[in-house]
Amino acid sequence: ITRIRRLSFLGYTQLSIITHHLPDRIFVETDSSISVFIAEERSDYFGRSLRTGDLNEDNVSDLLIGAYFADPPGRSDAGKAFLFYGIDSLTSIPHPPALSFRLKQNYPNPFSSSTTIEYSLHFSAPVTLTVDNILGQRAARITQPMQSKGPHSITWNGKDENGKKVASGIYFYRLQAGAFSETKKMILLR
Repeated sequence: ITRIRRLSFLGYTQLSIITHHLPDRIFVETDSSISVFIAEERSDYFGRSLRTGDLNEDNVSDLLIGAYFADPPGRSDAGKAFLFYGIDSLTSIPHPPALSFRLKQNYPNPFSSSTTIEYSLHFSAPVTLTVDNILGQRAARITQPMQSKGPHSITWNGKDENGKKVASGIYFYRLQAGAFSETKKMILLR
């Protein structure tokens, strides 16, 4: 672990930044959940700049995360900023994922054998679902070919890429469609 910082804002949310090489990972912990944000690409310097405050005047702390060397569409190393509104969504500027796609919480959760992950695309795109354990080790990767705009789902059988059952524990699933991605937590209980 190269860097760990813990910040507390409004007394409700604990923020931890943990970097072990790149990409950076940011863990936001609340009383009810843990959200994990992972850089889109290696060497983005995701999380090197952070600001907290009530950015949208809703009396809830928001988090602004910078990625200095991220590549917005059509520009190289121009940088990106990500807004974390409150404690349950992540928005990329200037194209919010709410307008691009929606990733739902898997169900059932916790699960014992398989789980379904639903998402909705605002545009046609190839989709990649990755599943990592709490240590950031890849458990599974599912790639879908070009998918049309609209609702879709992926079922994960709780097995790794070699067809072996993975251990019980906390896993993070990340859906990526084009330049947009979102990560959520799920629990496997065998």
